This record gives sequence, C-alpha cells and structure tokens, in this order.
Amino acid sequence: MTNKRAFTLLELLIAAAIMSVLAVLGTSAYKHSISETRIQDGKNRLRVVAGAMQRYMMDHPDVTYDGSSHLTFVSGEDVQTCPRLENFTAAALVQCDYLENRQWSTGQIKIVTCGGVAAGELCKDSTVSNPLACMTGISNRLDAKYQQANNYVFCISEAAEG
Repeated sequence: MTNKRAFTLLELLIAAAIMSVLAVLGTSAYKHSISETRIQDGKNRLRVVAGAMQRYMMDHPDVTYDGSSHLTFVSGEDVQTCPRLENFTAAALVQCDYLENRQWSTGQIKIVTCGGVAAGELCKDSTVSNPLACMTGISNRLDAKYQQANNYVFCISEAAEG
C-alpha cells in the first residue's frame, strides 16, 4: 500500500536546493547593500569635512597647506585656541570649531584632508582638480571595487565630486 500524501526524497532535495540558491542570492545582495551604505556614509562624512575645509580656508586665506592629514580625534591639545599655523593640519579644523572632534575615518573608510592641494596621501590620486578632502575604502568588508587596493579614491573639491 502506498501513501500518496508524503513527499518523495527527490522532491525534498529539489526544495532544499532551491532554498539554498535563494539564500546565496539573498546573502550576496545583502552584503552589497551594506557595502553601498557604508560608502554613502563615507561620502556624507567627506562632504562635512570638505565644507569645514572651505570655511577654514576662507577665514584664513594666508594659511597654506602642502599635503593630506588623516582625520582622527584631537587629544592632548588645547582645543580652546584656534591656531594660526604656517602649514595647517586637520587638527586645526577641530581646534577652531570648524569640525566636531570625533572619529571621521571609520574601520571601513579612511578620510584625509587635501586643502586644495593634489599632493600627499590619496589626494594625488584625485580625479578632481584642487581636492579639499578624499576618501577610500580600507576594509575587505566592502565590495572590491571600493577598496584602496583597486585604486578607489573619491574626492571633493569646491567645483566637483569624483
């Protein structure tokens, strides 16, 4: 006597194979969307940094800048005074209240200031002229196209982004 209400082993294997293919596709789409979100967050942070650079440069037109500076916390310095430096650094943006004192670069994104000079770390690889700030991916948790090893650098200048 055969039971017509039960699933055969072949039907169960086909259902399991379909579910595993859907799980793989869903996982890769999820990882891609997380990577895109991190890059967009980095671009938003970069826009804030570039705006701070513009304000600082307008208020201090006599100050020059000759390279990039990695943005991190400012520690052990008097943040009450605004420095008048020959060669300003990213710390000056924080000290002069142009930028909040926080970790601008993350574990996935590195942000550097360029100050309108296409020299120094990341800034020399800029696709825009006179970059204010640049970013790149530094984590293997991002899509490969956004990693510094694949020459991904996104910069903002007064005139363009790219």
